[in-house]
Amino acid sequence: MALKTGQKTTETLLAALKTAFDKGIMRIYSGPRPASCNDAETGTLLCTITKDGAAYTEVDGTNGLEFNAPATTSGVSELLKKTGDVWADLAADGTGQAAWYRFFPLGAGKTGASTTVPRVDGSVGTTSNYDLQMLNLTVNVGEPVYIQNFKWTMPNGE
Repeated sequence: MALKTGQKTTETLLAALKTAFDKGIMRIYSGPRPASCNDAETGTLLCTITKDGAAYTEVDGTNGLEFNAPATTSGVSELLKKTGDVWADLAADGTGQAAWYRFFPLGAGKTGASTTVPRVDGSVGTTSNYDLQMLNLTVNVGEPVYIQNFKWTMPNGE
């Protein structure tokens, strides 16, 4: 049986995700997504998304990605990309079709299989049916990649 959560519980869970993943990074890959977040990355690393596309410092999270406080609208709680921030990679690492992402928290950008590193995997596509919506899935080495909108959602009372 699935859990049902009220608005405050859902916002509290999203606030915990914000705390855990603020100042982290997102890496976008081609190919099929691993079966579990514990599994090693699959496909080709296409880009590493940071604030303003600037160099990331894993020790203190300089240029790490940040979220707004959780908010609820029409019974759905959301954790959105921080208003005004630019999430980008100014020179992509690889060429291919974006298919999935892995979000790493501050200080835990280690790749490979792990059951101890917190991380979130999501799908990438051009419509709102995907966890991360991009305008263009084609990524070319050396070209910029921008993330216009990003959100994690949780329904209330479901």
